[in-house]
Amino acid sequence: MSRFITILRFEWKWLLRYRLFFPVVLLLTVTGIAALYYGHTVVQERKNTLEDIYTNDTHRFDSLVNRFATADTATAEGKSIYRQLSHPAVVQFQLKPAAVLPPAPLAMLSLGMSDVAGYYHRLEVNWSYLHSEEKINNPLKLLTGNIDLSFLLVYIFPLLLIGVSYNIVSREEEHGTFSLLLMQGAKPLVLLLARMLIRWMLFFLLFMLLASAVPIIQGGGWYELLPWGVVTAAYIFFWCMLICLIAAFRKSSGFNIAAMITAWILLLILLPAFFRLKADDRKVTTQTATIAAEQREQEWALWDMPRKALLDSFYAHYPRYRDAGAYDTSAASSRRLMAYYDMVTRKMDRFVAKDESIRKQQHEEMVTGYYYCPAVYTQSLLNQVAHTDVADYSHYENEIKDFHQEWKSYFFPFFFSHKVFAPADYASIPVFHHTSLSIYSSILRGTFYLLSLSVILGVAALYLLNKHDHH
Repeated sequence: MSRFITILRFEWKWLLRYRLFFPVVLLLTVTGIAALYYGHTVVQERKNTLEDIYTNDTHRFDSLVNRFATADTATAEGKSIYRQLSHPAVVQFQLKPAAVLPPAPLAMLSLGMSDVAGYYHRLEVNWSYLHSEEKINNPLKLLTGNIDLSFLLVYIFPLLLIGVSYNIVSREEEHGTFSLLLMQGAKPLVLLLARMLIRWMLFFLLFMLLASAVPIIQGGGWYELLPWGVVTAAYIFFWCMLICLIAAFRKSSGFNIAAMITAWILLLILLPAFFRLKADDRKVTTQTATIAAEQREQEWALWDMPRKALLDSFYAHYPRYRDAGAYDTSAASSRRLMAYYDMVTRKMDRFVAKDESIRKQQHEEMVTGYYYCPAVYTQSLLNQVAHTDVADYSHYENEIKDFHQEWKSYFFPFFFSHKVFAPADYASIPVFHHTSLSIYSSILRGTFYLLSLSVILGVAALYLLNKHDHH
């Protein structure tokens, strides 16, 4: 143990004298601060938008309730206000809820899907969620992507680690001092592990110091740093073991740096590109414009549908709303309008069902591909901690659809039973609440995967070192 500690101490002194050490630390610190600033700017813009939504919705709700409760029904104007604000169609139109996805505490560390996926939707009874690709308005952002801390960790960190580790063993052999170390009792494995441990600790502490600034900036999120730290530690350890394996071949520094850069290109460019190309073979074929055109056709066709047949179709799905006045087919019938909107939604759900099935299959294939792309898997794990992963937005979409059903279930009794709103009914109007996905099982599974790969690489490095010792 004392020999191991001695090696650690001398290796730390060597790193401090190494010409690339301070440039690497400075580069990581500066780019890390820039990444935090970028992530904070994006998240803060989103928070400001949501704050405006909350403020406007609260003001609208309070003003409507106040006008309704204080309407003087002794006057013609007061009667008109009371009649309007007690009508369910007016209430649901005036108080269209916003289904909001608030940013998670660590969202600024890994922006993930947040720059291309919608994070709030306005709902009403006749609303239908149709999945469509969001477009990035800024073309420069489309070209450059997001520079957040997860990008630095997944893509840039391995290059920095290679810069301070490519000659971790070869420098001794090239200077003729490796045999002297062996004569003094130093074992190649202990020497290699001690030197990589110093580098693992250095990069882990630097990344965690940068990440620790987020709870201070955002005012919360300390608990979320634990899973972030676990994934960070496992990913850094994976690259340390990969570099150990390459160094264990005991080749020249030139060979090492070429092999390490090749490994970086393979793991971070070629493998992800291959699986992305494979996923594109089964892309969603229905365009947004096609869906919009189909919805218009359905709306026109169903509007001309016999009103009794329209109501019969509705009651087949909602038999509880059928009563003596079930076939009010007048032009202004609220029953007919609700049946019309509901049928449009159901027909459009069937129209996009195939595309939704393809998206689900693509997501399953993507998750399966994680096991062949450690870097992509790590990016997904970091996105999950920040709640900006594909799975988080799929969960949010399902929550929206469930809430829309809750919204309709609340208002349908008013429309179909000819009920009117009372001031007290405003307090029971449904409100959307987002519940984050649990991440701990997936984080443990992903961490176990990265550690398993690291152990395999470490065992292979040990085998090579023992093989060289015997020669």
